[in-house]
Amino acid sequence: MRKLINYKNNILKTVSAEVEKDEDLTELITDLDKIGTFFHAYGISAVQLGIPKRVFLFREDSLKQFSLAINPQILEISETGNVAMEGCLSFPSISLPIARPFMCKVQFENQARELVEATYTGLLARVFLHEKDHLDSKTIADNLSLLKKDLLDKKIAKWLKKISLADMVYERN
Repeated sequence: MRKLINYKNNILKTVSAEVEKDEDLTELITDLDKIGTFFHAYGISAVQLGIPKRVFLFREDSLKQFSLAINPQILEISETGNVAMEGCLSFPSISLPIARPFMCKVQFENQARELVEATYTGLLARVFLHEKDHLDSKTIADNLSLLKKDLLDKKIAKWLKKISLADMVYERN
């Protein structure tokens, strides 16, 4: 099973490539599902496992199970939104205030490679947009000052040392 890449890994700053029609995603989807389920995550993207492809899993139907988004596109976002605390598997033990639109209309391919168009609001919009940001090389820490990034780095490093399961799911640098 793949591991979550280290939050300092430059691959998180790579724009993910489109998934080709004939690409086999079976193993990648299995790994995403295992790690996302282990952490009870709302979403997880392929780039977080070191695979810069435009694929992510996100909790949709009442947040009970994952849905797959391949080559997602944002068609429309609301002008209104809010700021809420967001966490991220790439930044363990960290939550930051992030401004997001309240609604997004999106298009993506599902696991059967059928084109889906959907409108999400509230938490689902936030999750979808968060994961889509990963595919576009954006993270929740992008707008932090250098001082805050240094503090964030120290907090995450301390957490990773304390957690015995960290080696099972996070790469080490």
